[in-house]
Amino acid sequence: NKNPNKEIAWNYGISLTQKFHLFNREGSFSVDFFRTDFTKQAVIDIDNADGNATISNLQGKSFSNSLLVEFNFEVLKGLDLKAAYRLEDVRSTYHGVLLQKPLQALNKGLIALSYKTPNNQWQFDVNTSINGKRRLLNSFVGDVGKRFSPRYVLLNAQILKYFKHAEIFVGCENITN
Repeated sequence: NKNPNKEIAWNYGISLTQKFHLFNREGSFSVDFFRTDFTKQAVIDIDNADGNATISNLQGKSFSNSLLVEFNFEVLKGLDLKAAYRLEDVRSTYHGVLLQKPLQALNKGLIALSYKTPNNQWQFDVNTSINGKRRLLNSFVGDVGKRFSPRYVLLNAQILKYFKHAEIFVGCENITN
């Protein structure tokens, strides 16, 4: 392998945000789309059958498409909802085949609820993230691009108590195991 070249890429995209009022409450909706096309790239290849990682210059195509759709809304006084979806289609050429980048989830989602009491003494947060399948490393002959991890959901929650000069919180992560 030659020494990897400096990376060269073209990056472009668009971002749109719309704020709105519904039932006398504020909200927003946004969409972001960005694409990166690599013309030169150092490719870190961890798909080798011998278990070794190699770094080499890109031989083929490589790109990244990123789409983020987000919705924020105050459902009730003090209760905020955030829902988001992200598509990250990141692909590169490995051993002559254009494949999804390993260990990178194609789809992700988030639903978050946050409630703050009217006296601003307490805050309650619940976050659920949905993580799509990820391409696993292909260390077996004939397995190229065909092994994926299962989708999974993470649930996190916390309670926050505000004091005049301090805050205390109790939380639990990965409630869904």
